[in-house]
This record gives sequence, C-alpha cells and structure tokens, in this order.
Amino acid sequence: MSITRERFDNGETFETYRERILAGGGLTKDLLVASETGLAATEIDISAFAALPARLRVLVLHFDACSDSADTLPILNRIEQETGKIEMRIIERDDNPDLRDGHLLRGKFAAVPVVIFLDDDFNEIGHFIERPDSITKLRAERKQAIYDSNPAYGTIDAPPSEVPDEIRAAILADIMAMREEVRPLLISETVRELSEIFAPIAQQAGR
Repeated sequence: MSITRERFDNGETFETYRERILAGGGLTKDLLVASETGLAATEIDISAFAALPARLRVLVLHFDACSDSADTLPILNRIEQETGKIEMRIIERDDNPDLRDGHLLRGKFAAVPVVIFLDDDFNEIGHFIERPDSITKLRAERKQAIYDSNPAYGTIDAPPSEVPDEIRAAILADIMAMREEVRPLLISETVRELSEIFAPIAQQAGR
C-alpha cells in the first residue's frame, strides 16, 4: 500500500471535483449543494489546523454518489482555504483497491470517504473514515423515528423496489430534511475528530 507523490498529484483538486459534480446534476449535485450551503452558515474551529507547523497532504478516497463524501469534502476544502495548512487531492475508491482494502471501516466495510493524512515523505500519519460514530447513531435514531411516525412508509428495511414511487419520494424528502437538521452537529463532530488527528502533530512540533 504505497502512496507516492505521483499518485497524490494525479488526484483531483476540490475545485475540479466540484465542477464535475455540479455539471453532472442529479441527487449527487443536490447533496453537494446542500452540504456547501449548510457549511457556509456554520462556524468551525480551525485552530488545530492553523497551528500545524507546516502544510500536510490529505488524500481522500471517495465515490461520486456517496453522501458522506459530499458532506466531508467541503469541510476539508474550507480548512484548506482558510488555513493553507493542508493540500487535498481526491481519488476514486474502487480505482485504488490497495488503499480501499487497507482502510476498511471496522475492518469490514469499504466505506467512504477515507481521509488519509500524509507527511512530507507521503507516509500515513492518521486517517478518518466515513463520518463520526455519534452522527451514525443519531441519524439511525432519527430515521427510525420518521418511519415510526409514518405507518404508510412501511418498514425501514423494505427494499426500495417494493415501495411505491410516491411513498419513496416522501421518505427521501423526510430523510433529506432530517439530514439538514443534523448537519450542524455533523460539521462540528467531523471537525472535532479531524482536529484530534491534527492536534498532536502541532503539539509535538511545538516542543
């Protein structure tokens, strides 16, 4: 599992990724727009990143249709733009099976995004996968509450193919609304967990 300068440099910048997603339209575009809109209205604590003694490289494994990638990439871009202390590149998860299989969520799941932090020699010094556990738990609870409050939605584990189109659309609308309600906490928890990776690096350099 090797990350080289060439491999890093061949990744997309956030700007290139963003232009491509917005041009593609559809739900993926909607997810990214919602993420950027919510982030713009939220203050974040960038002190752990600003305290870094030098710029770190950040390599992100993702796939376009993943809502978690749409949530996390704008946060990393904002940190990059406001501090100048990280340099991010984005690569497709399934085009990089060695990195994918070496960063499985709980050792089992090929979740994305995988955010890999690299030193000057492109050695990994930490990583973040998918989203904070606290958000996973909260979303699951809120999603179950949506189904409990709407018997017409059926069971939460029903295959989408078995759900009428109008019901499926209503479920999606409710879930998207729930995601927006949770977004401020998602942002703060993501920044907190990223900060916990970065803070020791800054502290060590300051000794």
